[in-house]
Amino acid sequence: MIAIDDAGAGHAGLKQLMRVQPDIVKIDRALVRDIDRDPARMALVESFVRYANVVGAIVCADGIETLEELAVLADLDVGWGQGWVLARPEAPWAEVSPIAAEACRVALEDTFRSLPIENRPIGSSDRRLVHLSARLAAARSRSDLEEALALIAAELGARKVCLSAWHPNAQALETLAENGESSGESVFHIADYPLSQRVIEHQEAVQVTVGDPESDRREVELLLSLGERSLLMVPVVMRGESMGIIEAYRPDERPWSRTEINRARVIANQFASVIPTLMQSSDLSSLRTPTNQA
Repeated sequence: MIAIDDAGAGHAGLKQLMRVQPDIVKIDRALVRDIDRDPARMALVESFVRYANVVGAIVCADGIETLEELAVLADLDVGWGQGWVLARPEAPWAEVSPIAAEACRVALEDTFRSLPIENRPIGSSDRRLVHLSARLAAARSRSDLEEALALIAAELGARKVCLSAWHPNAQALETLAENGESSGESVFHIADYPLSQRVIEHQEAVQVTVGDPESDRREVELLLSLGERSLLMVPVVMRGESMGIIEAYRPDERPWSRTEINRARVIANQFASVIPTLMQSSDLSSLRTPTNQA
């Protein structure tokens, strides 16, 4: 078997990993140190784990010195480890510390149970999605939902996230909840916003950036009035029917990545059961489309 040591360091970079196709990838201790307090290190280690899963390699973390580091590495699916927190080097071969083994067992048991995890490190991106879906499933009020929207904004790299419900009889979208400062208006007739209509009718995600000449000007004007420059809209769908829209805003003019769009769609699916609960307190019976008013 072939092992590459110090993966992530200069002399064991991506070229060596691709060329050698190792059986074991040993993560450099520089990436392991303080990983429980550094999301950037978590992301890098997670990328090595995903690579190893594709090529069928084993991942081993080097230089694990604290139980907190060990717990995060376990959550990132790093299956093997070396370091003083596991055992000090000695002859004959040292046994793994019972405390360290118990920390790994507890972390695995927590994965199987539906437990609140606010007080423990959230390592992998998949674990964060589990956390978000649990928060959304537990939402019973708009304040609960607003707290979850703040987490979603952080996950998508957005400054603000808004959830709107679709009222087909009135042909209007109603804002149910948003994190951060409210935009004021809460009801929008869909005929005034063709892109929103496209999201509802075709159940496809769309994005708007203020500098894109093909962006709908009304959507751009609304963006600028809110102090934002990029918008992602994703449909909320249940049993084939459009229930509403998730909107993510950010102040810089930057297109949304495929990963962000896909994660937004996964998150949007979790809102399907939340919208009917919140709509029970909504009354749009007085709303009519402009045509009906005429």
